[in-house]
Order: sequence, then C-alpha cells, then structure tokens
Amino acid sequence: MKKNQQSQLELKRTKAACAKSARRHHQALGESLELQKHLRELTHRVLASQEAERAKISHELQDEVAQTLLGINVHLLALKKEARSGAVGLKNEITRTQQLVLRSAQSVRKFARELELQQPT
Repeated sequence: MKKNQQSQLELKRTKAACAKSARRHHQALGESLELQKHLRELTHRVLASQEAERAKISHELQDEVAQTLLGINVHLLALKKEARSGAVGLKNEITRTQQLVLRSAQSVRKFARELELQQPT
C-alpha cells in the first residue's frame, strides 16, 4: 500500500506541475499575442505617419512647382512685351527668368532629397 500511495502522490504532483506549466505557457502565449497585436498597431501608426509626411511634402512640392511655373509664365509675358517694345530690357528679363528656373530646379532637388531621407532603410 505504501508504494501505491507514493505512486499516487507522485502522480498528483506530476499532474499539478503539468497544470501549473500549462497555465504558465497559456499566460505566456496570451502575452505574446498581445505584444504582437501592439507591434502591428505601432507599425501601422509609423507607416501612416510616414505616408502622411510624404503626402505633405508632395503637396508642398506641387505648390512650389506651380508657383514657380506661374512666375516663369509672368516673366515670359514680360519678355514678349519687351520684345515688342525693344531689346533694352530683354537681356535682363531673360537672365531673371533663367535664375527663376534654376531656383525652381534647386527647390525640386531639395524636396527630392528630403523624400529620399525619409525612405525607410
């Protein structure tokens, strides 16, 4: 009987240890799933933030390019007028228009670099 009681006691201990281990594993699994969910949410927020920043830069770039093109158009109209009235200020107008085009190109390059810097690696 004593051996049978010891076996039963050992069996109870083993079952209790298994149950405790199962509870710990179940708890760890739950924590792991929560962490995965949290990581997915953080990843989504980071990606959404990056996309919003890219959209903002894109709109700024479009606005800047549109404004520059309008300025170039105004200068070209002035050139047309100068060409009709004489060549006195024509050279200066052409130089100003070229400078405007250069500034526009530099601005576009600046925005492009900013976009490149924001790209995830």
